[in-house]
Amino acid sequence: MRQEEGKVTLQRDIGLAPEPPASFGQGPDGELYIVGYLGTIYHVDLSKSPLTP
Repeated sequence: MRQEEGKVTLQRDIGLAPEPPASFGQGPDGELYIVGYLGTIYHVDLSKSPLTP
């Protein structure tokens, strides 16, 4: 997501989750994790994502 002057100018979907996300976290190794509402923890792997920084 990108914002300019408080308005969203770009939004991209990066994948699908098996359940709605309740929280996000970062491991000690810098990896991103999502916690679902049912308590499942998912590792987010963006290595094959077409996104560029």
